[in-house]
Amino acid sequence: MSTDNSKSGKDKPSDAYLIEKERQQTIRSRNMYMFFGIIIISALFALYFMLGAGGKGSIDVDVTEGKFKFSVDKPVVEQAKTETKSYITSEGKTIDYTIGTISQEVLTEFSEENISFSPNYFVGENLINDVAGYIVSSSNPGMWDIQYNPAGLSDPLTAINSFQATDGSHMLVTREPVIYSNIQEYIEAAVSMLFSYEVITDYPNVSYANDGKTAFLTFTNITTNGQSYMKVVEGYSHYYIATANYNLDYTNYTTQEALISMVANFTLIE
Repeated sequence: MSTDNSKSGKDKPSDAYLIEKERQQTIRSRNMYMFFGIIIISALFALYFMLGAGGKGSIDVDVTEGKFKFSVDKPVVEQAKTETKSYITSEGKTIDYTIGTISQEVLTEFSEENISFSPNYFVGENLINDVAGYIVSSSNPGMWDIQYNPAGLSDPLTAINSFQATDGSHMLVTREPVIYSNIQEYIEAAVSMLFSYEVITDYPNVSYANDGKTAFLTFTNITTNGQSYMKVVEGYSHYYIATANYNLDYTNYTTQEALISMVANFTLIE
């Protein structure tokens, strides 16, 4: 009897083993829940138009001449000379995406000129979401129907901001807590998930910035039957993900370029 008990105890996994196994399962489930959720809401946005509930696109602001350094009528990240990295896609297209952050002092200067921003619309060519901590610029601000949902600040499956064109193409901004030791590990896990759910059949083109906090990806999205451009930025203990999706058959060249530019210039506020 004692021998049987001893044998049973020997075969039983240790508490440390069970804890580590549960931790790994939790991490895998969490990754699947978060990242695949981003792809799902991207696909849904491609299938349905989201009109009437968001912002009107943009408003115009006149700034009097003086010592004010910045204008809302141009992308703030360009005026602040934010560092960029050149990335060449598999088609030979060069994309310059921003690296680093935009200083809070820029927003202070706007405030001193009595210019306020909203996460619901562009002011000039810039949408500044100070609550979420990022800026998006567009040379065609009036073409977007804009949604803002503060629930996305804590829910990775909900877009904080969405920018929708009339043809269904769109850009989404989401975020999720950092659970990996570096951004490369996060991207590898994300790509593996995309393959496992057959969202992609070819490995994405990936560019990593030297800051160790920024990645830019392009891939053919089977779910949306088109191209996807994704920028991942680590900041505030979160991964911020800006994703643009469009259908090659329905989205014109102007809209494609506008989407790519918005993803590329997506920048966190310091």
